[in-house]
Amino acid sequence: MRFGFGPAVLGAVLSFLSWDFFFLPPRYTFIVHDPKDWLSLIVFLVAAIVTAQLAARARQRGEEAREREAEVATLFAASEAISREVRTDRLLAALTEQLKSLCHSSRCLIFHKPPGVAKLVLMPNLAESFDPSSETISAIERIARVAFEHDQVIGLGSRQHLWTKALHLAEPPAPFEETQELGVYVPLHAADTRIGVLHIGPRDDGTPYSPAEERLILTLANHAAVVLARDALAQEAAQAAALKEADLLKDSLLSLVSHELRSPLAAIKASATGLLQPEADWAKPDREAALGGINAEADRLSTVVGNLLDLSRLQAGAWQPNKDWCDIADIVGTVLGNLEPETATRIDLHVAPVLVGLPGAGLQAGEV
Repeated sequence: MRFGFGPAVLGAVLSFLSWDFFFLPPRYTFIVHDPKDWLSLIVFLVAAIVTAQLAARARQRGEEAREREAEVATLFAASEAISREVRTDRLLAALTEQLKSLCHSSRCLIFHKPPGVAKLVLMPNLAESFDPSSETISAIERIARVAFEHDQVIGLGSRQHLWTKALHLAEPPAPFEETQELGVYVPLHAADTRIGVLHIGPRDDGTPYSPAEERLILTLANHAAVVLARDALAQEAAQAAALKEADLLKDSLLSLVSHELRSPLAAIKASATGLLQPEADWAKPDREAALGGINAEADRLSTVVGNLLDLSRLQAGAWQPNKDWCDIADIVGTVLGNLEPETATRIDLHVAPVLVGLPGAGLQAGEV
């Protein structure tokens, strides 16, 4: 029950020999004269071996039940974290920590392929113990690329023959002396599309992963794929909402621009039509006033068109903001100067001392 089938069989054999040596005549020898004693010895030995086998099987089933219980608890915790956590980086960090703890490995990394990017990108906050320029992380990235491009799981028990293939396909070849140092690489899929690779290093004791650990790795890899797919869908939804908002703003802008263009055009048209009437007898002051109105409305129209051109340049990225440190007291003071006097007198400005260590002379923090 405690040590398994082999020690149990050894105990049965030792009991068989002890019974023969101490209790069957002639005692203190292994000689047996009576055939009935031989029969009883053989029956006792068979019963002991069968009991040992049943005990070992019960022990094995108990261990499997405990492993399944731990596996179910881990998957439940992962599912609960996915349903509760919103931020993708925190969720992936929790999944990788679970994998490292359950598989007794020192590293667990996730690479993903963002849309429009030609190479795999390591998820941030998952490689604090690695130097991104080190030879180890570079080799891991190369083999992860092999697993991603060939859509093959590398490093698990039934796929260990792919280790040598991956080592040769990686350019330049990976500097692992033993295949056990390679670890495990699992491509991540979402909607029949490869979106990344999960990598977990070898066990700390150098032994291969058990079947239960392999199931956990594959299952949690699917959880990681779900998280990445959910993040991609959330980004697409945000982009769709932004496009919808942009369409609404564009419609509002078109309506506003139509009104802003129609007003000066109507004024210019009315003044010009009046000046062109042959029977109208315009006094010089009235004519100058009409011409001045046409000039003012033309300036207003030019301003509107200029603002539209500036907006198109901003949208096309032709203009970039020029960021610089500013004194917040000057900014708030300028705003207060543009307010009506009765409004400005209702606001008190309190500026804190100069912040030490920040660039920009005279940079201050203030609150209104």
